[in-house]
Amino acid sequence: MSDVLLVMGRVLATGTCAATVAAAGLFVGSAPALASSDTVSTYGDLVDAFTAGGTVALGADISQQSSNLVTGGTGVTLDLHGHTLTLRGGDWQAGIGVAADSPLTVTDTSADAAGVLNATGGDEAAGIGGYGNSPVRAGSITVTAGRVYARGGIDGAGIGAQLYTPGPDMTVSGGHVEATGGDRAAGIGGGLGDPTRQHPSGSLTVTGGEVTAHGGAGGAGIGGGSRAPGDTGSRAGGGGTLTVSAGQVTAVGGTGGAGVGGGSTDNYSTLNGGAGSTVNLSGGTLDATAGTGAAAVGGGRGGSNGGYAVRGGDGGSVTIGTGATLIARAVDAPPVGGGRGMNGGRDGAAGVMNNSGTLTTSQTVTTYGNLFDAFAAGGTVLLGADISQQSSNAVTGGTGVTLDLHGHTLTLSGGDYQAGIGVAADSPLTVTDTSADAAGVLNATGGDEAAGIGGYGNMPVKAGSITVTAGRVRAHGGRDGAGIGAQLYAPGPDVTVSGGHVEATGGDRAAGIGGGLDDFTRQLPSGSLTVTGGEVVAHGGAGGAGIGGGSAAPWDANRRAGSGGTLTVSAGQVTAVGGTGGAGVGGGGTDGYSTVHGGPGGTVNLSGGTLDATAGTGAAAVGGGRGGSNGGYAVRGGDGGTVTIGAGATLIARAVGGSTVGGGRGMNGGQDGAAATVNNSGTLVFPAIPARPTVTAGDHSLTISWTVVSEATGYQYSLDNGVHWSAPSTAHTAIVRNLTAGRSYPVTVRALFGAVSSSASVATAGVPLAVPAAPARPTVIAGNHQLTIRWTAVRSATGYQYSINDGRTWSARISARSATVSRLANGTRYRVRVRALNGPLTGPASPAAIGTPSR
Repeated sequence: MSDVLLVMGRVLATGTCAATVAAAGLFVGSAPALASSDTVSTYGDLVDAFTAGGTVALGADISQQSSNLVTGGTGVTLDLHGHTLTLRGGDWQAGIGVAADSPLTVTDTSADAAGVLNATGGDEAAGIGGYGNSPVRAGSITVTAGRVYARGGIDGAGIGAQLYTPGPDMTVSGGHVEATGGDRAAGIGGGLGDPTRQHPSGSLTVTGGEVTAHGGAGGAGIGGGSRAPGDTGSRAGGGGTLTVSAGQVTAVGGTGGAGVGGGSTDNYSTLNGGAGSTVNLSGGTLDATAGTGAAAVGGGRGGSNGGYAVRGGDGGSVTIGTGATLIARAVDAPPVGGGRGMNGGRDGAAGVMNNSGTLTTSQTVTTYGNLFDAFAAGGTVLLGADISQQSSNAVTGGTGVTLDLHGHTLTLSGGDYQAGIGVAADSPLTVTDTSADAAGVLNATGGDEAAGIGGYGNMPVKAGSITVTAGRVRAHGGRDGAGIGAQLYAPGPDVTVSGGHVEATGGDRAAGIGGGLDDFTRQLPSGSLTVTGGEVVAHGGAGGAGIGGGSAAPWDANRRAGSGGTLTVSAGQVTAVGGTGGAGVGGGGTDGYSTVHGGPGGTVNLSGGTLDATAGTGAAAVGGGRGGSNGGYAVRGGDGGTVTIGAGATLIARAVGGSTVGGGRGMNGGQDGAAATVNNSGTLVFPAIPARPTVTAGDHSLTISWTVVSEATGYQYSLDNGVHWSAPSTAHTAIVRNLTAGRSYPVTVRALFGAVSSSASVATAGVPLAVPAAPARPTVIAGNHQLTIRWTAVRSATGYQYSINDGRTWSARISARSATVSRLANGTRYRVRVRALNGPLTGPASPAAIGTPSR
């Protein structure tokens, strides 16, 4: 034992220095052994106590820059005891260095366990753990209580390894731990890896408490760091082992690094991604978020600079036991699995997954390729950028997909038999938007025989369910495909809208929402639509209902178009417009096939909200479709179905040549469909339709007039078949000016009943006129008591008049371009003019010509 000088319990000198002090008359003797527990109040005492080992309790707050504190003895138990210890290491020095054979335990025995440890490493060192410029693995680290904040220096882990060194083992059983890696290092685990070999990143066992780990650029949240580039086969640090039985663990990878698993790099293009971890979850929750291109749990991304082909890290092994939860979020990579390769390099292998607990995945995507992969895997897919793709073949997979538009726009157009978004039978689709204003947009267009959203492929398989909760969805079916619903010859899926705005337009012979072209051997159900909020607008294609059945292929005289399915509305606004022959809500019809009978109406239950339904010609607004109109076959209309309108619900029904609520029209002598069963305790509105308007042409104008409709509060007219409407007016005549002369305008009128409008009237064609130009000066040939007048034609003129008294009086209208005027006085000078007429319009007079009759 060395000699020491003790003065009031402090060591002042040892060895030969003690003799000098003894000469001053002070006591000199052998130092007693260090106590097993020291209470320290200064950094110097802390250094001494750490060097000796044992339990070190804080007696005051302590702060030190350029710390070189290292555990000693057989290990150190640091009791924060309600105080704050702040340590920052110099270069190569950890905030707290943990020697290989001297483990560190951090605890807090104060009543509220509110003590805080802040440890920051210098360059190339960990916040807590590895230190020095020798590749020696740090001793184990345990946290049982208190609050620990650790930050690594450049190339050093927050808690774990320093530069070029294996990671230590760590255990957390309580308290709160936050660890942030320096650049190229993990939050908990490895630092920058050795260029000549790949070091293990150690292990983390969590049996309680809270752990939050953030990787630096290229580092995993928990797992491997990056690696210096030695050769083209080099890999970033691998993931080590994570075991969680209780508590909350949050891991966030740095750029290219896994949340839990392999490291990566942005700096070295020759570096492959690090492999994933062995993750065993028997309890608690792991919430893992990856850096771009890495898995949330699994492999890191390959380097992104230069032109080298670099591989992603493999996925590792993940086990989720009963009672455990894994939440995995990734950006342009699988949430659980291999990291992305770069520059043509392969993606990492998927790894092994054993799940009997709760797994929630979310992938942020910025490219169509990553969107496609994320859909195939299932889970939540969040847009990180606007994406557009022609010839899309994206199809839901896994146990289903939740598409979060997140304020972005996704535009997808499928090829033949491919939907804009295909929804697999056992993989439902939910569309939402979690951005602040929920302004994201989905535009989905199906190829021929496919839906915009829903059914796809050339097999008659019912699509999985489709739900919209927020955002704006616009879906257009290809030919024979619904806007949202079924493809060719397939049953319609179930659709739910609880929020957002949905617009669905069916392709020819298909519904807006519901059925596609129906099977020629059997009548298929068109599915269901449930609306609990938001807005829905559905337009059927020719022969399709707005909501309900599509048309049908004609193979025998007993074929019916698609049936109406079930519509349930408890809140929100639903607008449904049938295509030609199709119900607004209900059965399909047809214009193309004279042997196809109208489809029957479905079941409509309105307990709240508003349904505004407009039929195609001959169909019911709500109920049956119209039978085919071509040829001489007698075809029946579709039956009306069942309609229930509860108190507080409103149904507005408009029809042209068919029932408002009931059966569709039969054609060619066929029967009309049976009436609907209606149970009404709400509001049912049948707006009357004005008669065909009268249209009078004027100079670049049309004058429109129509008969008064009883109880109407106003009227509107349209010059483009209802695409645009005039401002409301109580008058029943209107003059529209500044129109194009010679153009035919289809003029329709509708009546207003408060906020409700009728269907449009039958159209009347109106062609505005133009005032004709003045003819050229006429030619006048004199005769005995007569003048013969000739003139050239004027464009657009429908007739002419002449005057022999300088325009004071004019002749009757004539269509010829010459006239002979008799019984005139010989020797009298006559001033002759001509003017052109266009309908009721009269053009200006020509210049005058002089004519004098003579013998």
